[in-house]
Amino acid sequence: MKQTLCSTLIACCLLLFASGLDAQCTVTFDTCPGDQTLIDCDGDGMVIFTWTLPTASSSGAGCNPIGPVVLGGPNPPTDTLMVGTSVSITYDALDLMTGATASPNCTFILTALADTEPPVPMCNTAQDVPINAACDEITIPDLTGESYLDNGGECDPHVTVTQVPEAGTAAATTAGGTTDVVVTFTDASGNAATCTVTLTAIDVTAPVFDCTTLTQVDFTTNPSSTCTNDMDVAPPVATDACDGAVTAVGTRDDNAAIDAPWELGTTVITWTFTDAAGNETECTQDVVVVDDVDPIIDCNSLDPISFNTDPVTDCTNDTDVSAPVATDNCDGTVTAVGMRNDNAAIDAPWPLGTTIITWTFTDAAGNDIICMQDVVVEDNVDPVFDCSSLMPINLNPDPVTGCTNDTDAMAPVATDNCDGMITAVGMRDDNAAIDAPWPLGTTVITWTFTDASNNVTTC
Repeated sequence: MKQTLCSTLIACCLLLFASGLDAQCTVTFDTCPGDQTLIDCDGDGMVIFTWTLPTASSSGAGCNPIGPVVLGGPNPPTDTLMVGTSVSITYDALDLMTGATASPNCTFILTALADTEPPVPMCNTAQDVPINAACDEITIPDLTGESYLDNGGECDPHVTVTQVPEAGTAAATTAGGTTDVVVTFTDASGNAATCTVTLTAIDVTAPVFDCTTLTQVDFTTNPSSTCTNDMDVAPPVATDACDGAVTAVGTRDDNAAIDAPWELGTTVITWTFTDAAGNETECTQDVVVVDDVDPIIDCNSLDPISFNTDPVTDCTNDTDVSAPVATDNCDGTVTAVGMRNDNAAIDAPWPLGTTIITWTFTDAAGNDIICMQDVVVEDNVDPVFDCSSLMPINLNPDPVTGCTNDTDAMAPVATDNCDGMITAVGMRDDNAAIDAPWPLGTTVITWTFTDASNNVTTC
């Protein structure tokens, strides 16, 4: 029901009697401020006080549902109360329609007390602080923002926070070392409490190394075994203010162990310098392996190749010469490419005489070795002549000169695969010159066909 505040209970009663109502009704306080302790947070000996107005209502068959309930008591002031004193406040309640009053009344006491309770620190008592680059000191941080409660938070705005050492102070230490800072919380009444914050110096500075000093490492392949190089690459060393020298650990981009043989080509090493605190510096370095090993073959093993001329066609031999094969540390086998000194193609027929082949063995890296080999073509084919075609020559004696005939006998001609036409040379069985007169009787001529290679056919 609606409530109205009357200045005095008598005035309210006069209103009640004037209304002529005589109904029975129960009046109760719905809310009533309890006793309150007011703390002098600012320490000036006075507290400002006020309170919340209580509320009351009436109920029962005799109550007028639209009748107000009025409160008897003071309006809440905004006033001061001296520390060590108290004030009692009482309110009564009256139903104007029936004259019923609340029982008991609403009474509460306001007491002003001095602040004797120190603040309650809520510090983070263990904190990490980065150590400087020289690894010999830390800078004390500002800890005046640490949490606290004063009188349950009521007096928090009146608390002053200080620390020793002060923020910004340099404190000598080592990595992992600790420094204590005492934080003091003092309220306006001089009540103080402290907490100790332990600062642990942590190393946050990575090892120092100039990556540009890691120049390319150049290796050549092993000539006696595989197409690799098994030299070790020394790990670089960085400097660290806290740990001194820090040796790098290498990881290869081919995922092989750092001490495994280096493959032909470029392998990238990632060097990682890690200090005791886990701070890292990374650099990369190239390891380049080149093949500068020539293919291997014993040139003395390339014996001269002997061919005979073709007896049927011409004065050549068209047998192909197989290209020799060398071994190579990277490519396995390398087949030679031949160049003839007569500038003919390597598979052209071989002419009479000696042709020199220059064999060049070249591996994939351009390394080469050169060997020479002779191809010798000999003519061992006799001139060709059909002796049965040599018919007897019949001559008559010269009637004038005597019993001889001085007609010359025509020398026969054979064919030869290299020399073409071969004219025979005659030898008479009477040992006379071939152009001497022929004596009476039978003279046998032995015709000899001899080519430039001294191959002979006799008829």
